[in-house]
Amino acid sequence: MVQTVSLTDEGSIIRVAGDFDMSSNTDLILTFTDPDGVTFTKTKGGGEVTLGTSLVVDPVLGSLAANTYVEYIIESTSPFAVGYPWAVLLTYVNTTPTPDVRISGESPAVFQVCAGG
Repeated sequence: MVQTVSLTDEGSIIRVAGDFDMSSNTDLILTFTDPDGVTFTKTKGGGEVTLGTSLVVDPVLGSLAANTYVEYIIESTSPFAVGYPWAVLLTYVNTTPTPDVRISGESPAVFQVCAGG
């Protein structure tokens, strides 16, 4: 099942699973890629991405434990345009240990953006 996002969905959540405990992060980065290959990022450090801190059942991703997923709330200024496939890649960053730990997903999650109604 592919998540569908509507351009009229301001305030809706895009949720991305990390499949491991990310509570020790120093930053979380979502890199979005549009159908033409243009990218933009949203970060925890920028106040745009949050770590999910409670159990949630997502209609597409299923049951997600606390600290294993991130959320991005669609803003009116989000540069989404109608198209498929959009992709989003999660990167976990922890700069507390030396050397820094940086883990990116092996493959991006794919979703569709529609015009809404």
